[in-house]
Amino acid sequence: MGLFTRVDTIVVGVTDLDEATAWYKDILEFTVLYQTKEYVVLQVGEGQTPITIEEIDLAEVATTSTYPILYASEIDAVHKTLQERNVAVTPIENDGTNKFFNFRDPDGNKIEVCYFE
Repeated sequence: MGLFTRVDTIVVGVTDLDEATAWYKDILEFTVLYQTKEYVVLQVGEGQTPITIEEIDLAEVATTSTYPILYASEIDAVHKTLQERNVAVTPIENDGTNKFFNFRDPDGNKIEVCYFE
């Protein structure tokens, strides 16, 4: 066993916490697990690692290179649903092992969706 037990959360910086919370709930269907004035912890489906959104300066949002990759067993349906919700998604790519596509939240944070068997 290593030093750490698990990944606790992945933090995504946003410029307006209330607007971002509504977007992640309404568009991505995440569930709020815990909320303060500074951050919101969101449950992603049945996964064990939540995503935490916290309000930060716009300059910090633009410089981050960390991004979440969400697994979707029905990637084609998720891709279509996001398009219907006016989310600009990239075409689904297939590298021979994984199918994947990307999109950005309202603050420009990259989010990737993947599927593999």
